Order: sequence, then C-alpha cells, then structure tokens
Amino acid sequence: MARGGSERKQVRLVTKYETTLAEIGRAKELFAAYGQRLGDDERLGEMLAAYQREIAATWRTFAGSRVVELCAACAGADQISCCFDGAEYWFDRHLLLINLMMGVELPTERWAEGQCLFVGPDGCRLKARFAICINFFCPDLRQRIGSQELLRLRRQGGREVLAGLELEEALRRWLAQNAG
Repeated sequence: MARGGSERKQVRLVTKYETTLAEIGRAKELFAAYGQRLGDDERLGEMLAAYQREIAATWRTFAGSRVVELCAACAGADQISCCFDGAEYWFDRHLLLINLMMGVELPTERWAEGQCLFVGPDGCRLKARFAICINFFCPDLRQRIGSQELLRLRRQGGREVLAGLELEEALRRWLAQNAG
C-alpha cells in the first residue's frame, strides 16, 4: 500500500510492436470473417485490381531507377534507415487487411533487428504500403537519382497512394455497413 492507504496500480505500457501485432490479429480476424464476401464484391474487386496495377507500376518505375535496389540495401544494412523499428506502427488493420486480400502473408517477426517489422531481405514484404513508405526519398537517394527522375517517381507513387486511399475508404464503408 502506498502512502495514504490507496493501492498503487502497476501500469504496463504497450509497445508499438505489440500494437502492430494486435492490428495484424484484427486484420486476420476480419479477413477470416469477411474475406470471401469482400472478394465477391464487384466494386471492391475492381478497386483492388486497379490498386494492384498501380503498385506494380510503382515497383517497375522504382526498380528502373534503382530505388528498390538502393532502398533494400540501405534497409538491410546495419544502419538507421527510413524503414526503422516502429515504422510498422503506421499500419492499421485496414491497410493490413488489404494486404491479406492481395495474398500477402503478414510477418510477425522482424527480419532485421532495428528495422520495420515489414522489411525483408529484398525490401518491404507488403504490397499495400503506407504513403510515406512510397513517397519518402532520403537526401542520399534524391541526390543519386536527380530531380527529374524524382518527379517521375513521385508522380507514379502519387497514383499508387490515391488508388490505395480510394480502396481503403471503400473498404471502411463496406465494413461499417456489413461487419457485425
């Protein structure tokens, strides 16, 4: 007992990693409960396909500019990168659910200590990514690729982000109308 006769409660802080694991669990629960119905929804299916086309276009564009190669090398090195430990906290159940709808197996263990949970040996293990993961170019990378190429990359990245936001909004509405 603490002074004054009242008990002190132990407060345990939840880490960002634990919060992310909980969001992964919620995404998996939603997918188990509604995955078939989500897949059968024609409008969501069209939006998912459009988003996947933009994701593929972004990866092709980034790979052609060596961004994928350079970012993966940086994320896998023993240094601080933009894919830092805690970046996974940005992902909520809806974006993770979209990854499950795309057939992505969501990792629950880190490939590299000190890095984002979703970083793997070849870069990000997710298809549907948070906007900053698409739009952030570190000073070193910006210098290597130049301003014209950066503009081209950001334009394509913007198309991906927009398609993802449209799908995520539609998914949230669908869940609000159809879930529990």
